[in-house]
Amino acid sequence: MTKRTFYTVEPTRFSRAWWLGQGRNALWIALVTLLVWVYADVEFTKETTLHATVLLSTARRSDLVLRSPSRVKVRFKVQGPSSGLARLKQRLGDPNDPNAPRQGYSVIRYEVTANDKTLTTRDILNDDELIANEGLTVLFAQPASIQVKTERKIRREAPVKLDYTGAYLSKEPVVVPPKVGLYVPESDWQKILKIQPEPVLMTVKKDLRTVKSDQPFTVDIIPKIADVPVELAAASVRATVSISERTGTRAFFTPVEVLPPSAWFDDGTWKQYVLKKQAPHEWRAEVRVSGTREDLDTLEGRMKSGKRGGIVAYIVLKERHKKPVSWDDAEVQIHLPEDLKLTLEHVAPSKVYFRLEKLPAAPGGP
Repeated sequence: MTKRTFYTVEPTRFSRAWWLGQGRNALWIALVTLLVWVYADVEFTKETTLHATVLLSTARRSDLVLRSPSRVKVRFKVQGPSSGLARLKQRLGDPNDPNAPRQGYSVIRYEVTANDKTLTTRDILNDDELIANEGLTVLFAQPASIQVKTERKIRREAPVKLDYTGAYLSKEPVVVPPKVGLYVPESDWQKILKIQPEPVLMTVKKDLRTVKSDQPFTVDIIPKIADVPVELAAASVRATVSISERTGTRAFFTPVEVLPPSAWFDDGTWKQYVLKKQAPHEWRAEVRVSGTREDLDTLEGRMKSGKRGGIVAYIVLKERHKKPVSWDDAEVQIHLPEDLKLTLEHVAPSKVYFRLEKLPAAPGGP
C-alpha cells in the first residue's frame, strides 16, 4: 500500500480565507486571555472588614419626617474580588488611616418609607450600588439592624409679624399675605402650642432707616416658631410701613448691679455670705438701644453725668444661689428709663457667673 502525503495549502495573504483564519486566531487568544483574568480574579477573592456611614432620608416631596438618627455608622465584612474591594475601600475611606482625608467619600444612602420600622443593615448594604456594582457581597454587619422612627407632617397656617428697627411707625405694618402656610411634625406643633398658644411667624429684623415710607418691600420669614423649625410654604412676604420718625442705635456701658431678696437685709444673709465674681471684667454690660436722636442724646447726658434716669443693668439673686456650687449664673436684666422712648436691641454679656461663698464663723461665735 502506497503511503500518501497531504500538504496544507496556505491561503493567499490578505485573501478572504486568510482574514478568516487570522480572526479565528485572535478570537481564541482573546478568549483564553479573558479566562485567565477571570480565573485570577476568582482566585484572589478575599474578605475584609470595612466601616461606612448609612445615611437615612425620606423622599423629597414626602410628608414624612425622620425622627430617629439619620446617620448610622456601621462595621461590616464584605467578600468579593480583590480589585472591587480595593475600589470600595477607596470610595468609603479608611477611618484607621490618619492620613486619609475625611471629605469627599461616599455614604450608603437609603430612602425610608412609612412602613419601615426595623431595617436589616446587611440588606441595605447589599442593595446599594456602591457595593452591588463591584460584584461584592456583605456577609454580616454591625449593628445587625437599624431602628427607624418616622412621623407625618401636618399643614397649619400662622400670621406673619414684621420685626423691625430704625424707625417709629404711625400705624401697624401691613404684611401680605398676612398668614403663611407651614408644614411641621404633629409632635413639634404640640410643642409650639405649649410655648405659644397663638403661634406667630417672625420676619428677619428689617432696618427701616433706608426704607421709604408707604413703599412695599420684600422681607424673609424665619422658618422657626418658638425655636422649633418649620417648613414654610412661602419663604418671604411683602410689607409696607408708615414711618413717623427715624431712629438710631447707640451703645452704652454700665455696671451690672445685684438685686437680692429684700429679706436678706434683715435676716443676716450678708453677714454669712459674700458674692464672688468669676470674671469681674464681665460685670460691665454693653447695652445697645435704639430711639430718636433727641432721646438718645438725653440718655447719653444722663449716663455721662451719673444722674438718675439712665440704664440700669442688674441680676436677681434667689435663695437657690446659697447652695454650694462651683459657679452659678444669672441673666442680665435691663431697665430703661420710662420717660424716654427707647428700645433694647442687645446686651452683652447676657449672663454673668458668680457664687455665694459662706464666710467663716467669727471667733467666739456659736
